[in-house]
Amino acid sequence: MKSFVLNKRRQIDKVDRKIVSLLEKRFKIVFGLREYKRKHNMPIEDLDRESEIKEKFKYSKLPKGVLVKFFKLLFMEAKK
Repeated sequence: MKSFVLNKRRQIDKVDRKIVSLLEKRFKIVFGLREYKRKHNMPIEDLDRESEIKEKFKYSKLPKGVLVKFFKLLFMEAKK
């Protein structure tokens, strides 16, 4: 039983590392876009784009609301 739990934790750790790596890549792109928008006097916030992103994942198999909260946090951090 203990080995089962340890194995699952290793699997979770592996997935977590991938998630972090992808988030780092995403933020690098987002921060580049944010700087471009600032340099060209464009609004940082794009509510239509935010809605579009949320809509894409509307039918996710994750518990209801998880991705909405997740993307709200991402959007908030990107606007800083």
